[in-house]
This record gives sequence, C-alpha cells and structure tokens, in this order.
Amino acid sequence: LAAVLQLLQAGADPTAEDQVGARPLEAAAEAGAREVVETLLPLTPPPPSWAAEWSAVAVMDAAQGTPPPSASPADAALEPQEQAEVPQPEQDDPAAAAEAKQRGDDAYRAGSHDAAVEAYSSSLRWQTSDARVWANRSAAHLGAGNAAAALEDARIARVVQPDYAKAWYREGAAQEALLQWEGAAQAFFEAYRLDPSNGDLAAAFQRAVGRGQQAHQQQQQQQQQ
Repeated sequence: LAAVLQLLQAGADPTAEDQVGARPLEAAAEAGAREVVETLLPLTPPPPSWAAEWSAVAVMDAAQGTPPPSASPADAALEPQEQAEVPQPEQDDPAAAAEAKQRGDDAYRAGSHDAAVEAYSSSLRWQTSDARVWANRSAAHLGAGNAAAALEDARIARVVQPDYAKAWYREGAAQEALLQWEGAAQAFFEAYRLDPSNGDLAAAFQRAVGRGQQAHQQQQQQQQQ
C-alpha cells in the first residue's frame, strides 16, 4: 500500500491500462490486494459495461470470477468533483478585504465560528479572488455546523486556486462531515498529491476510504436483515 501511495504521489495515473486493458484497480483485485483496491476505488471510475454497485467487494468478487449483483448505473457511477462559480465582488477594495480577513482569522482562532463567518463574508464582499478566504470561511462554516455551506466555499476555493492543497482538504472535510465518503477520499487524495510531505493528508485519505468501506458493509448488513 505504501508503494501505491508513493506512485500516486509521483503522478501515476490510476486509470492507465496495461497491454490487456486492465487498470491498477483490476490488477490489485486479481491479486487479492484488498487494501490497495479500497485505496484505488475512489480514484477509478467504473467501466462503461459495469452494471453493479461500484464497491471493493464487488470488484474483488468480479476479479475472482463471481458475478457481482446488478445495480442501476446511477448507483454505480462515481460522483465527479463538482465545479463552482466564483462570484464577483460587490466593490473591489483589497485593503478592506484584508482587514476583514484578519478579523475572521482572529475570530476563528478564538473559536468564534459564527463571527468568523461574518468577517470572512465581509472580506468576500470586497474581494473574491483570494482562495484563502474561501477556504477559511469553509472551515468556519464547518466549525459552526454548516457542512453544506463549508463544501460550497471549499469548491470555490479550489476553483480560484486549483493547486491550493488546503482548499482540497477543506472540501474533503466538508464531504466527510456529510458522509460523502468517495468525494471526501478524492478531495483528500488531491490535497495529498499537492502536498505529499503532509502525512495528515495521507491519513485523511485512508480514513475516508476506510469509513466508506465500513458504511458499505453496514448497508449490506442492513439489507440482509
């Protein structure tokens, strides 16, 4: 598993096919490497012909010659990372935006999440091109218990600055709070790819993969009862 993470960090394409058309996910499933399958699953879309639930169990079963149970294509498809539109500022004033951002930072550090949201919102009225403010307001929204708003802000942050690892991390944290495990894993992995020296990001990715697997297993158990 460590080698797989290192290859992904180095830019390896998890969807690249070998000479017989197999991707790393299918190769890992054929080898019985369950942890590797669970790691690659959120990064690998199902093939067009796949009509079952896109899960580690189903992929492993298929690789071992056991036909997976049928499911609707909508259930099988991975949700793409959604794009967000960056709004225009009400009035361009970088100095006022910076002052409001500082108030938001101070409030967030003090644990006053609602006050931080208000201050960051003021900053964004003056300037909307600073990914840090969107990411910080995302964190404040999440601290205040509003994961949906946190997700929206995080997605805007990564549109403003696609190579900003913290924006991707904030998106992962928001999706994790919303129990959207595949999206969380994808976002955490992108954050880790951008900042491979940050072990917390690798741990967050593996945590999201593990919790997604647990959620799937619990769902299966409930269906069998």
